[in-house]
Amino acid sequence: MDCKLPEFKYKKPYKYPVRLVFEEDKLVVYVFAKFSKGFLKQYANLKESSKDSMLECRTGFFSFADAVCEGIIRNWNGRYELPDGGKVSIEVKIIRYNGVKTKQRYITFKQSRYNMFSHVTSPVYRWVWGLIPNKFHLESAGFNWSPRNPGTVYLCKCRSLYFFEQTAAHEFGHVLGLGDTYGAWYRFFYDMPGTENYMMYHNYRVSNEEITMMLRAQAEGKMQYFPYKFSFKHIRDELKHIIKKKKAK
Repeated sequence: MDCKLPEFKYKKPYKYPVRLVFEEDKLVVYVFAKFSKGFLKQYANLKESSKDSMLECRTGFFSFADAVCEGIIRNWNGRYELPDGGKVSIEVKIIRYNGVKTKQRYITFKQSRYNMFSHVTSPVYRWVWGLIPNKFHLESAGFNWSPRNPGTVYLCKCRSLYFFEQTAAHEFGHVLGLGDTYGAWYRFFYDMPGTENYMMYHNYRVSNEEITMMLRAQAEGKMQYFPYKFSFKHIRDELKHIIKKKKAK
């Protein structure tokens, strides 16, 4: 660790499903994770008949839960540069629920309903009112994030193990307090320029900027959003494009 980072204090640590702790020369991200029964089953792609070299390399029993953990750790572990010129080494450690009754809060990973799309959402009682502290950012309507309440993760089956693990890593970014950068409807279809290779855009790789924003989210307890722009023309053009694609199908 060769930079000054904010302190991460937890009055009642067991109430936080994700905790950041300094250990020696690195910052360890402890993740307490619980998986649905479906995710404890043998991993299988959406198209089981298709060849998957990455999956074929797995020997023995390999579950959806194993894939989630593998994707998160592979993508978020690393050494990153910060705006002040310093660097920080991050290591993610996932503690999986073992069935023993405990006060510790856990993040739950489940299969997406009807396998429609992957997302992170808050309990219904936290919906809507999160718009106020988040300056009416639409992404906070159904996902009212806080360090104590990082949401429930819903993941779709994917056409390959690689895409499933990258998707898990992307959704984990939301758990850490990051918004999307791609042109989702709640961003008024605005793609953030220069973020095409970010984890929170194309699920590609974790950037230095994303790490900086994640540290800020954890220290301040506020979700970090990428800038967006509102344009009637842009929204109209995107909707026309979507309708055209649906008709083509």
